[in-house]
Amino acid sequence: MRARYPAARARLLVISAAVAVAVTAMPMSATGASAHAATVLYSFGGGSDGANPQGPVVFDSAGNLYGTTTFGGSGDGTVYQLRPSGSGWTKTTLHTFTPATGRLPQGPLAIDAQGNLYGTAYQGGAAGHGVVFRMSPRPDGTWTYRLLYSFTGGTDGGLPTGGVTVDASGNLYGTASRGGRYGQGVVFMLSSDDSGGWTQTVLHHFRADGVDGRHPGGRGALVFDQSGNLYGVTIEGGSANAGVVFQLSPSGTTWTETVLHHFAGGSDGANPTGSLYLDAAGTIYGTTIEGGASGNGTVFRLTRSGATWTTSVIFDFPGGANGHSPYAGVIADPAGNLYGTTSGGAFGVGGVVYQLSPSGGGWTQSVLHTFDGTGSYAA
Repeated sequence: MRARYPAARARLLVISAAVAVAVTAMPMSATGASAHAATVLYSFGGGSDGANPQGPVVFDSAGNLYGTTTFGGSGDGTVYQLRPSGSGWTKTTLHTFTPATGRLPQGPLAIDAQGNLYGTAYQGGAAGHGVVFRMSPRPDGTWTYRLLYSFTGGTDGGLPTGGVTVDASGNLYGTASRGGRYGQGVVFMLSSDDSGGWTQTVLHHFRADGVDGRHPGGRGALVFDQSGNLYGVTIEGGSANAGVVFQLSPSGTTWTETVLHHFAGGSDGANPTGSLYLDAAGTIYGTTIEGGASGNGTVFRLTRSGATWTTSVIFDFPGGANGHSPYAGVIADPAGNLYGTTSGGAFGVGGVVYQLSPSGGGWTQSVLHTFDGTGSYAA
C-alpha cells in the first residue's frame, strides 16, 4: 500500500521541476493517451532559486503567477513570481525562508484584492511549529514579508500543511494538521486588529474519537459557500480512519462542525488531501489518494437535498496510463468539465493531467498530458 499522507514526509516526495504547465488546445483523445502539448514555463535549478514546488500557482490581475517551493533558497523554501515577458516568463524570488520566518511551505497561496499573498509554512517560526505569512507588493516592485502568526504546537495547533482562505473582511481561515486540544489538528481564524497585529481564534479542535476527523488540510485550503459555511477534509479519522469531509457553520461567535462523509477506505475512497471544489449549486467535488474500485484513488461528489448529503464516486482511477493517487483536488470550466492532476501513472512514466466530462449520466476521462518520469502533487 502506498504511504498515506505526506505531511511529515514531504522531503521524500519527488515532483516535477516544472512550476507550471500550459496545456495547448488540441483534439481530445478518446483512448486516454496524451493529446495536448505542454510548455514548461520555468525549470527550477534546485539551489538558490528554489526546489520542489508542491503547491499550486495563483494568478494576479496582471497575469503574473505566484507560488512557493518547499525546498531551495537557503534550504527552507521560497516564494516566487513568474511574470510574462515577451515570448517567455521571468522568474523572481520574492522571499527566501529561514527557520525564523518559516520552513517548508507546502500549501497553496491566497491573494486578496490588494495583491497581497498569504500562505503557511509547515515548520519554523518562534516555536518551530509553523507560521502564517503575508507578502505585500511595494510601489517600486519589491515585496515585503511579514510573519502574521507563529504556531506553538499547543492548543492553537501546529504544522500547517494547507493554505489559507481570505474572506471579504480580510480574515484568514486555515487548518493546522497537529496540535489543538486533542492533538489532532485545528481549524483557525486570524483577524487583524486596529494596531496592525493579528489575533488567532480556534474554530474547531479535531478529536481522535472515531466520529470526528483528524489531521486536517492536506495540501488544500478551506472553501466557503454562499452562506458563509466552510468546507474541508481531514486525511485520517472518521469511522474507518480513512478521512472525512466536514462543514463548519457560523452562529454568532461560535462555529459548529458537521461531518458530511466518513470515507470507508474501500470503494468510496480513502485519505483525501486536496482542496474541495463547490459549484454554483453547492455540489462538492474532491479526490482521494487511495481507495476506489482499483485502490488507486477516486474523484467523488457530495450532493445536498435539504439536510441530507449523498456521496457518490464519479471516477475510479484505474492506474497505469490513466494515472493514480491524485493528491490535488479538481477545478471546473463553465461547461462543467473537471480538471486535475495525479502524482503517479504508468511504470516508467509520470502522472497525468486529466479531464472528466459529463457524458450520458456518467463521466468520461481524457488524459491531456503525461509527465515524464514524475507526477504532480499540485492542482
